[in-house]
Amino acid sequence: STIALTMGQMLAREKRVLYLNLEPYSGFEYLLQRTYEHDLMDVLFFLKEDRKKFRMRIESMLERVGTLDYIPPVFCYPDMEDVDSSLWKRLLQRIVEEMDYEVILLDLTECTKGLFSLLELCDEIYTCLPEDGLSLAREDQYERMLFHMKKRFLLERTKKSIVPVFHDIPPTAIMSTH
Repeated sequence: STIALTMGQMLAREKRVLYLNLEPYSGFEYLLQRTYEHDLMDVLFFLKEDRKKFRMRIESMLERVGTLDYIPPVFCYPDMEDVDSSLWKRLLQRIVEEMDYEVILLDLTECTKGLFSLLELCDEIYTCLPEDGLSLAREDQYERMLFHMKKRFLLERTKKSIVPVFHDIPPTAIMSTH
């Protein structure tokens, strides 16, 4: 999420970007030191119940970090267990049709229901991995699974970044410039 938020803020310098976090425990309230009156579940409710006022409703729930727009992530993840991929697709389609975003940035996890259906909608997929044995083994299994599922095209859309893992940094290596 840190990398996705950073990427979103960088893109939002030049484009209109909407960030949607579909992780089970986003930590946004803690991270941004605030509470939210509405979250992504409210948007899904209005998608189903209030078709005519969807744009107005979603705009009233938007939050910002710098120039990056986002809808607060779901606070209570079990609420999302009944949300299927068709509803996520409908939401994204309505946002594309009715909102003026050039980029919709999805922060996904393997826990996201309908993950592969959502990935199929994406033009670009970014995977950030620590360079450790377990992460590389997981990535290998994920790639082999995509081949098995005949979704190899998702690998062609995927851009990988290896995130270095730092160990045993001596205290003197962290210095203030003041």
